[in-house]
Amino acid sequence: TNAVTSDCTVVATFTETGCPAGPVLDTLTLEQQIQLVYVGLLERGADRDGLTYWIDDINSGFTIEKLRDNVVRFQPEYLQGLGLLTRANLVPRFYQNLFSRTPPTDDTGLAYWLSGGGATVKIDKLVLALINGAGCTDAKTLVNKATVAAYYTNNYTTYVKAEAIEAVANVDSTDASVTAAKTYVDGLSNG
Repeated sequence: TNAVTSDCTVVATFTETGCPAGPVLDTLTLEQQIQLVYVGLLERGADRDGLTYWIDDINSGFTIEKLRDNVVRFQPEYLQGLGLLTRANLVPRFYQNLFSRTPPTDDTGLAYWLSGGGATVKIDKLVLALINGAGCTDAKTLVNKATVAAYYTNNYTTYVKAEAIEAVANVDSTDASVTAAKTYVDGLSNG
C-alpha cells in the first residue's frame, strides 16, 4: 500500500523482496527521472536537446519537481494534450503511459486517486506521485520505459515525435517488451 504525506508526496510503504523501499524516483538516475516525466506527461521519450537542457538545469540546482512544473504550466505539447483532460480521464492515461496498463478500479487504483487518499494530490502532480508510489511490477515497467526512451533518444538521426511515442508505448515489465521496442527503434529509417 501507499501513504500520502501532508505535502502530497506518495511514500511507498511496502517491503516486498526486490521492491523499492521508498519513493521510486530516489532509485532512478537523473536521466531515467527526466525520461519518465516525458513519458508520463508527453507520452514520449525526450529529444536530445531537451534531455541535455534538463540535465544541465538539474545539475545546476533545478529539480525534477521544477521540470514537472515547467511541463504542466508552460509546455504547449502538454497544455494542448493531457493538460486538457479531467482528473477522471488523466489518471487512466498516466497509468497507461507509465505502467502500460489500466488502473484497478478499487481503493488501490482509480478510486484511490479520484476519491480516496490520493485525491488530495493536485492533478498536475499526479505523474510524480504515481512514479514514486509504484509497486514492484510497475517499478520494473518504469525502468524499462526509461531504458527504451533513452535508447530512442540516443539512436535517432532525426527526432520524430510519433516514433518517440511508439517506441515506449508497448513497453511493460518484461524484458521481451524492451527487446521488441529496441528492435523497433533499430528498424526506423532515420535511426
